[in-house]
Amino acid sequence: MIKSFDGARVVITGGASGIGLALGARMAAAGAHIALCDLNEDALAPALERLRAAGPGEMSAHAVDVTDASALEAFIDAAADRMGGLDVGWNNAGVMATGTPLPDMSWRDYRRVMDVNLDAVFHGSQHMARRMADQGTPALIVNTGSENSLFHGIPNAAAYVASKAAVRALTRALSQDTPDHIDVKLLCPGYVNTPLGTSEQMQHGMDVEAFADIAFPLLTSDQFHLVTHGYNGVRVREEHDALQAEIAAGAASVEDTARYDVGLLMQAAQSGR
Repeated sequence: MIKSFDGARVVITGGASGIGLALGARMAAAGAHIALCDLNEDALAPALERLRAAGPGEMSAHAVDVTDASALEAFIDAAADRMGGLDVGWNNAGVMATGTPLPDMSWRDYRRVMDVNLDAVFHGSQHMARRMADQGTPALIVNTGSENSLFHGIPNAAAYVASKAAVRALTRALSQDTPDHIDVKLLCPGYVNTPLGTSEQMQHGMDVEAFADIAFPLLTSDQFHLVTHGYNGVRVREEHDALQAEIAAGAASVEDTARYDVGLLMQAAQSGR
């Protein structure tokens, strides 16, 4: 488990603004070496300037479209080779499409959100995990989910909500499928004022620097879910209580279905029993 960013070799996607840059600057101040990428080329130079002002480590910024799996892997490889290894990989790049009900959403808009928010997280996680497994030293992979990974919080945003729910499932699977020396975490930001949406949409969110103050210590905690907005707990309880009520109302009893529990069955199969 990574307990300090001092000397850590870090790769960040979508790192030139918003949450990526705010937390990246915290890592830089703690002594990390950072390679970030972003699709917005105009943001790269200011982001690099901020990282260099924040800390003494080696910093670099690169234009990469994370939906191009080959380009993403090449960025990760080049950064890790240049820094001499990879200790922290953060799949943070994301886009949001809101305001359109699902029946009216175009396939192009849906696919764009999934390409960035889910597929790029898969490719990045997979490639980072392979390098870290071969490296054999304590390492950390962070994937950026959302409060929408935990409950459905935004109307008329089917693609975004679906992508973030899927990122939670993918990241949990990653945590089970990697060696013990690789720690895996899901960052679940609540409503934060970032360039993810329009200024009209985002202006009521938490200040991004206040968010970073809360989130940064969580990166070196032993938690899987890194949740910054306490009120999310209210929404999670509502979702959980409704689900439990529906299970109680219609499902066969615990006693009658215990022998079908998928977790126990999979454990038995893996142990050869």
